[in-house]
Amino acid sequence: MRIIHTADWQLTRNNRLQDFKNSVNQIADAAKEYQSCVCIAGDVFDNSLPDKEAETVFAEFIANVYPLSVFVLMGNHDYARKVSALTPYKALEKENLIVLDDVRTIKVDINGEILNLLSIPHKWKRTTPEVIDELSAAIKTFSMNKQNGEYYMILGHFTLGGLDYGFPVDVDTEFIVPREILCEKDIDYIGLGHIHKYIHTGNIVYPGSIEMNNWGEIDNEPSFVLIDNDKVERVKLNVRPKYTGVLSQAIHDIDKIKDGSLVRVGITAQEGESFSIFKNDLTKKGCDVIVYARDTQQSVSIETDIESFQGKGRDDYISDRVEKAPSCYDIPYLKTLIQNIKVEIT
Repeated sequence: MRIIHTADWQLTRNNRLQDFKNSVNQIADAAKEYQSCVCIAGDVFDNSLPDKEAETVFAEFIANVYPLSVFVLMGNHDYARKVSALTPYKALEKENLIVLDDVRTIKVDINGEILNLLSIPHKWKRTTPEVIDELSAAIKTFSMNKQNGEYYMILGHFTLGGLDYGFPVDVDTEFIVPREILCEKDIDYIGLGHIHKYIHTGNIVYPGSIEMNNWGEIDNEPSFVLIDNDKVERVKLNVRPKYTGVLSQAIHDIDKIKDGSLVRVGITAQEGESFSIFKNDLTKKGCDVIVYARDTQQSVSIETDIESFQGKGRDDYISDRVEKAPSCYDIPYLKTLIQNIKVEIT
């Protein structure tokens, strides 16, 4: 039984879609090489109404791996206000594309071997006793009906209780499933999504996301997981290098920044000329540069991610971000700061 377990693609034209497509293509190549089915544990798309560019990347993936089976679980990004991005794909009824948008069990033949799959999509915003009772009953029934010689897998998109993720989890707003209801000893593999970094504990695995979604994930190494019967192997994806830092440090590190990198630097209103020289040097190395405004006195930081403008003029985009800044910020001060930087680097 060979299975590729991946999750958290979050495809959107608004976030470096070509980088994400690069990872998707690597997963497709691996699936064809190993002749494995693919289980996507939620969040194929970044939102429930995906753009056509993101849908094209996903559709090309399905066509690329045909006739290999692809199981797609609904994640929280795929589903909002009772609208699911996966509904059109479910309606297609393609033989190699199985959409899992409810708690259910399926039995399929994968190259002569039987895969039993229990799906737990992210259809609840938070945990309630009623939800836990429903899931507990479904998992118990699934594990009790286990047949010798068949493979049993849970595919879920949620936060698993009892793990240290390295960041706080809000129990009041997160969909959290207690580990003790998973019947681990009776299940061959529990493949999860929702957490964007690789975690492997027992037979429970989060593969991590396939690309960096935001700069808080810069230390996470994108990957997927290859399951070959009892062997579970993490496969790291070949993604373009990233660098982030304030301008003074970035200038010092310029020889260490790899060709083709995505670079994020923080600059002050007085550093416009230095930034222009720095950006020109990086452009020669094939790098893309994102700048954020910073002020050393008030510890203010506002992103100006050029790749996210999506048709807006630069001035309109920055003004919009300033207007939407948290109320604790001095909005007039931010406008002045941004204007000063624009003047410096023009």
